[in-house]
Amino acid sequence: MKLEGLKQLGDGAIVRAGWFVPAGLCVRVGKVLRVEGVMGVGRCVRIETPAQSVRIIRALGGLACGGGEVRRGCEGGRRACRGEYDRPMSVDPNHGSVTGDALSGTCSFANEQLPTPLPAEPFAMFRAWMDEAHSKKSQPNPNAMTLCTVDPSGKPSGRVVLCRMVDGGGNYIVFFTNYDSRKGEGLEHHGYASVVFHWDHLDRQVRMEGRIVRSPAAESDAYFGRRPVMSRVAAWASDQSRPIASRADLMARNAEAERRFGIVRTGDGDEGVTVPKDIVVPRPPNWGGYRLWPEHVELWLGHSWRLHDRARWSRTLTVSRGAAGEDVLAAGAWSVTRLQP
Repeated sequence: MKLEGLKQLGDGAIVRAGWFVPAGLCVRVGKVLRVEGVMGVGRCVRIETPAQSVRIIRALGGLACGGGEVRRGCEGGRRACRGEYDRPMSVDPNHGSVTGDALSGTCSFANEQLPTPLPAEPFAMFRAWMDEAHSKKSQPNPNAMTLCTVDPSGKPSGRVVLCRMVDGGGNYIVFFTNYDSRKGEGLEHHGYASVVFHWDHLDRQVRMEGRIVRSPAAESDAYFGRRPVMSRVAAWASDQSRPIASRADLMARNAEAERRFGIVRTGDGDEGVTVPKDIVVPRPPNWGGYRLWPEHVELWLGHSWRLHDRARWSRTLTVSRGAAGEDVLAAGAWSVTRLQP
């Protein structure tokens, strides 16, 4: 049977032009080689034209073929990796397989390195990484971070929140929440937290650990005022982290808040909402920002064979009392060291 546009590879894999082959089987097609991130399978090699000679060669990370363009990113990220393989394939032969379950996938890295010497402070590089993650538009929320807290009984918990501000002076980052939520209770009790940013498509991770203080009221008011009006109303309707009997009960609470602020609902969805032009929805007193002042910042770059590149910056924070009795933090100079992976 003739297979138009298909190419039979030496060990049984069949590929079509435009299909993707996992990088554990590094495929060289003439002088064109692209290594691209593909949803669910990591880096893959794209087959550009079946008319050219195709051969499989073994290479670490699929990057040792030479003679072609190797770049990060994912133009084909919406496409599935197709083709059948009769045995496991892995960039690192000691690390899992792309043919197993979701917990045994292969790891492939671009092998970027931290600069030598290391920068005196970490915030400039952190901000550059976040800006690049945003500009590449490879994930919907590049400012997402996992926030970890400890409750009054000493039990840890984590959740994903959004970093909304980065201090231009390199002192702190800011996120917003309900002060009476579970995370709020932990933050108020201990005054410490850690966050993790993970940009998987860039092989980068940032960890921060440090002191927590509430944002000034003016900062919280300014941010709350920029939120969509219906999100501001919902902040009044929800007692975050508290039990509720049903979704219908939650929507009833929200409807009550809408009526409080003069919103008229004539149907379902956004189309059935009439919002007064002069509506004023103030910030709830139990809703606002937190500033995380890191005492430690770690920057991480993924590398093949677990030889990841890591460095940690540390500094000392001193606490004094402000005029209103609030904590006022001052930061010392950073020190930096590399860490083994």
